[in-house]
Amino acid sequence: MALFIDWFLCLGISHLLFGGGDSLMQSLLISAVFWIYQAVLVGVMGHSIGHVICGMQVQTVYGEPAGFGRAFLRGLLVAIVIPVLVVDADGRGLQDRLVNTVLVRIR
Repeated sequence: MALFIDWFLCLGISHLLFGGGDSLMQSLLISAVFWIYQAVLVGVMGHSIGHVICGMQVQTVYGEPAGFGRAFLRGLLVAIVIPVLVVDADGRGLQDRLVNTVLVRIR
């Protein structure tokens, strides 16, 4: 649910910044906005707006803040969508496995 909330927010941001359209370039711009949005919010606060609404936070597997470097790479991986669809037995997406993070409930 958090992913859909964030994606629609970024869709709106992209529309405001770059206008509407139905081209490949527009799709790439939306993905870039989503990547930057994820990297900045998760890197600075540990969660995106969608995460907050759903009561979640991104942390390292050791319970520390993810930090900007991990958030930058994780955001890129989430933006290309495929890692989000590949989960392990613990429910962690490939994007979290690759950057050694976990999405935890905070409420």
